[in-house]
Amino acid sequence: MNIRHMSRRQKVVLAMMFLLLLIALPTVAMAGTISMSGSPKYDGGQNDMDVDGSITVTFNGTISKGANFDQISIKAADDSTTNLITSSNIHIDSSGKSIVITPSKPLNYGTSYFLYIPAGAVTNSSGDTGPTTAYAATFTTEDMPSPKNLTYKVSGSAGARTLEWTWEYPPNTVTGFRIYDGKNKLIYDLKDSSSRTSTTAPLKPWRETNLPNGKYTRYVVAYKTVNGVDNLSPASQSVTVTIDDFSGLATPTEFTGTAKSDTEILWSWVDNSSDETGFKIYDEDDHLVGRVGANQTSFLETNLEPDKEYTRYVRAFKAADLENSAMEGDKSEEASESTDDDSDSDYNSTNRTASRSRIADAIQNALNVTVSPSDIALVQYDDVDREEEGNYKISTDINRFVAFDHDALDGYGDGQVRITTSEVLVKIPAEHLRVSDNTGGVAVGLQEYSDNTQPPSGKQRVGRAYRISLVKYSDYSKSGYTDDDFSSDDPVYVSFYYDSWRVTNPESLRIHKLNGGVWEPLECSVNTLDHAVQTKVTELGRFALFEIPKGTMGSNLGSGSYLPGGGNTYTPGYPPGFGPGYGDAYNSGTAYNPAQYSASTPLGSQYPPGYIPGGNSYSPVSPYASASQALFVDTVNHWARAQIEALASSGIVHGTSARIFDPDKKITRAEFLTMLMGAMGQRVTPPGAPPFDDVRADDWFAGSLAQAMQKRIVTERGGYFRPYDPIQRQEMAAWIGRSLTGKTIFKNGYDPALFSDWSNVDSQLQDAVGQAVRSGLINGRPDRTFDPWGSATRAEAATIIYSYLNLVR
Repeated sequence: MNIRHMSRRQKVVLAMMFLLLLIALPTVAMAGTISMSGSPKYDGGQNDMDVDGSITVTFNGTISKGANFDQISIKAADDSTTNLITSSNIHIDSSGKSIVITPSKPLNYGTSYFLYIPAGAVTNSSGDTGPTTAYAATFTTEDMPSPKNLTYKVSGSAGARTLEWTWEYPPNTVTGFRIYDGKNKLIYDLKDSSSRTSTTAPLKPWRETNLPNGKYTRYVVAYKTVNGVDNLSPASQSVTVTIDDFSGLATPTEFTGTAKSDTEILWSWVDNSSDETGFKIYDEDDHLVGRVGANQTSFLETNLEPDKEYTRYVRAFKAADLENSAMEGDKSEEASESTDDDSDSDYNSTNRTASRSRIADAIQNALNVTVSPSDIALVQYDDVDREEEGNYKISTDINRFVAFDHDALDGYGDGQVRITTSEVLVKIPAEHLRVSDNTGGVAVGLQEYSDNTQPPSGKQRVGRAYRISLVKYSDYSKSGYTDDDFSSDDPVYVSFYYDSWRVTNPESLRIHKLNGGVWEPLECSVNTLDHAVQTKVTELGRFALFEIPKGTMGSNLGSGSYLPGGGNTYTPGYPPGFGPGYGDAYNSGTAYNPAQYSASTPLGSQYPPGYIPGGNSYSPVSPYASASQALFVDTVNHWARAQIEALASSGIVHGTSARIFDPDKKITRAEFLTMLMGAMGQRVTPPGAPPFDDVRADDWFAGSLAQAMQKRIVTERGGYFRPYDPIQRQEMAAWIGRSLTGKTIFKNGYDPALFSDWSNVDSQLQDAVGQAVRSGLINGRPDRTFDPWGSATRAEAATIIYSYLNLVR
């Protein structure tokens, strides 16, 4: 009979039988009066005794060791011969009335034991002995604890990743740990011969190596082998890891929230991704709350209600490019945090708002720019982690100012403070962010600079130009002043991040500073691994990142053309798949021919999916025209070049950076709405901010959104507008349909009921979508569907707007 396979009820029955046998043993009756006071006390309880606990037996008087003291025993239910204690494991406590029994080593988990105290085990000063008859009892130890806090770390190279797993376990001897996958298959049996005194086990993390892309689910079970039988603990929590080196979107970990005031919570996480565009923060209902750029690990959520709990999670995301759709990684664990009670806050909402308003006035006075109080991120004393001296980082958005209250950095030391957007990192010595008196403070601004100057000869700009400024302000004045000069002993470090696919010659990258209308290069270091360029400066101002594109030999682009079979060797910073010689049309020398995209088949035409260039005035130019004169280098040889350049010349569409249009990137809701309102000729912006939690009054698209709401093109009110989400085809069509009210359309479209998936269109949008389809401005997919939940590219959207201009009056 194997007791390890018996139920707890069977164990208890066996224990009672053994107990009766012990009581039946012959004993010598004692005439003394010493007796036990109640039952023994077990650490943890008689049915859940701690494996390293003690048993206390109390008597009715002062005692000492008796003749049979050494016969006190603890034995396992399945081993009646081995005594697990000796007299050295038993002592009389300070009261003199109790004996304390502590086994010499931890007992087994989940095991039944017998406690036996013989008659005459103790005596007293009068010579009395006790107990008068033998005492026996059964008890059961606690079950094995489960491993806790299973965590992981991803390392190694793409396609051969290493997962390093760690977990916590109490310092009790176990045989080892078994690691299982999500299908309960044993992955590894980790023998644990270490003598642990800390809570972390094993002492060295367990690693699995050379892992390809995929999802990996793991959990851990501890086990202890006793008499050839394995005692198993309950399983740890199950953890799933996604390795996707194509997207680089590993799940963020250690997601937490920290209340910063009665209206602000700082959400933080660990970035495990390698090539993300950024991170999106969602609420528990999966509504987008905010987003930050790549490599950022925190997001300050503002305008919250005081004394209220909020729950959020974060995902890494990657924007669409020519070859890949937009992607999001797995969601992190959710975290909840409550804002402060405004009645207990040192700086309540009213004070913060007043401070921001005053700081905005001071910055506006110093820089002669328009600044809103919502542009100010105010840092106060309680916001700063002084244990992070030299590493305190503030993540912010472009065109916002980070203001440091006069005592914000008291006790921080002389380290640096890092202020970062998704594109720029500024490291400023803390001493530059303090003021000499106990009033006012210092604000640092990272603003986009509209650069109308000529680039340096033979160079092209990468990303935005920035104006970086430092303004000091007072509590008693609306005036501020700049303080942008520093000593060479305490310089400011400026780093620009770049997208590798936009750059052809990373070694040539240099940060430039604008001096007297001329961009002058600075001494820089280039980190191609982190895609970053750094310089140190003693004066703030306007900065931008430039490169010398390969093939230009330090000269301007010149007048060369991209011609089939050869031509100019200049290869600018094309996204993957763009550039001279790309695609069958280029190699064959075939120009774009609108005739091959017949508009006679309403469902399944040969246009790029869903779109028809509009009207008789459509007259695309050759895709092989002079590349040096192209408005965008990445639309050369692109099927929508004519429409894109026509709209760009009219100011209706704009590139994503200098001479880059990103034609095959998915278009966002904000981008398309701005294009549509531009095509409608809406130039006057209604006053005030649109009523959405994720739209500010100074957002670049806010004016178009306000116009669209005024004309009831956008009918949503309040909540989240989701400006940076890819627009759905049904949303795009609905906005077009609503914009046609009162207009004449010089084209006939088609019956939307012919689409096989028409019933999938949102019922609240069907009327407006149908109007757009019947007007011929948007068409179906080649498989006779409308694809209402699908997305569109920037090039596809441009063809729609081009048709709108030609066909709608």
